[in-house]
Amino acid sequence: MINVNDLRLHVIRPTLQHLDKYKPGIWSQKAENILLGIAAVESDLGTKLVQYDGGPGAGIYQIEPSTNLDIWESVLSYHPELEQAVMALVPADFDIHNVESQSQLITNLAYQTAIARIQLWRWKPALPDSNDVAGQAKYWKTYFNSVDGKGTVEKFVAKYPL
Repeated sequence: MINVNDLRLHVIRPTLQHLDKYKPGIWSQKAENILLGIAAVESDLGTKLVQYDGGPGAGIYQIEPSTNLDIWESVLSYHPELEQAVMALVPADFDIHNVESQSQLITNLAYQTAIARIQLWRWKPALPDSNDVAGQAKYWKTYFNSVDGKGTVEKFVAKYPL
């Protein structure tokens, strides 16, 4: 398990601040807190880096390769400044269509964090307040886990690490 303060201070915050240089508004306390909650509920703060039941989820946020690809095709391709920011987080030979590049979802904490944040950023409703755990849980369920996902609002609240 990753220490929650280390995750915030050494992965989430610097990654979001990096993205924020290219796309102001990406970094906020709200964004940090919901990403910590997502990492807690999806992977027990990094206890599992691949989905237990053989599903496609990968990394501390359990991002599916299809979601990763969709973010590149439906979001980053329309926001070149944000695409440039994400490209700065991956190896020079990164190719989203290459299976080996998908391994960045497991091995690269900054990349995982950037993709998770962009998955939340792409939706219009603002993130819930940083101290509104129930609101963050509902937002996660709606915009990250989906109504068809196995996660529940109650599980998010119970696992919330702050």
